[in-house]
Amino acid sequence: MFQIIKLITFTMSEGTYLNFMGNEFAHPKRVEFPMSSNDYSFQLANRQWGLLDKGLHKHLFNFDKDVMSLDENERIISRGSPNIHHCDDTSMVISFTRGPFLFVFNFNPEFSHQLYHVGVDEAGEYQVTDASS
Repeated sequence: MFQIIKLITFTMSEGTYLNFMGNEFAHPKRVEFPMSSNDYSFQLANRQWGLLDKGLHKHLFNFDKDVMSLDENERIISRGSPNIHHCDDTSMVISFTRGPFLFVFNFNPEFSHQLYHVGVDEAGEYQVTDASS
């Protein structure tokens, strides 16, 4: 779910995408500067960069790099505002276009829509570039 939230936030953004250091790999703890409420402890005043070499955190970091690479190559967020074509609360599916790209997101945690139809402005063939379940 973390990836789908990041991807829809990125693809729906209005020309910018802000990510705080450590969020790109789902840092497991908050960062807290030493202050009176934590007895001036340095325990949470750091990022655990060693997590980048391990399982889930490495996977999420690579996903974030891929999203940034997508924008560098295709200029997704500089292509004007997204045009929402479909938003269905029952099926939990939203689709929109941004430039020549069609994005379809399924937020239903229990049902994978295999043959789901959405309308588009232009007829043609669309190629699936990433289908994550």
